[in-house]
Amino acid sequence: MNSLSVYQTAHMKYPYTLPTIEYAYDALEPYIDEPTMHLHHDKHHQAYIDHANEAVGKYPELQKTDLVTLLVNLSDLPADIRTPLQSNGGGHLNHALFWEYMTPRGGGEPQGKLLQAIIKTFGGFAHFKEEFDAAA
Repeated sequence: MNSLSVYQTAHMKYPYTLPTIEYAYDALEPYIDEPTMHLHHDKHHQAYIDHANEAVGKYPELQKTDLVTLLVNLSDLPADIRTPLQSNGGGHLNHALFWEYMTPRGGGEPQGKLLQAIIKTFGGFAHFKEEFDAAA
């Protein structure tokens, strides 16, 4: 998947659904253990989806619009669902991105414009990591 693919998937259309993770729940160990992955994917992420579906379910006319478009246009939505959709729809989108970006094939230095910005701001990726760790 590429970074924009999450926007174009079926789980961003109503009714929202839990995306599958493309790797095993224990694949990110020792950084994130299997029970934590199950908790965040199966419970937390599913709760965001359930509440987002509940909010949009009140308005059939909104059910034809993908979640990202609804989130971009929150101020145009009925007042009673703005906050629930921002919190829960946003949580669904964030977690969908999280599962895609967190991968056992990940890691290493960024490339392209991001790396150039890190070099310009921090003097290099190693220094960026040091400052990030210190701030965390």
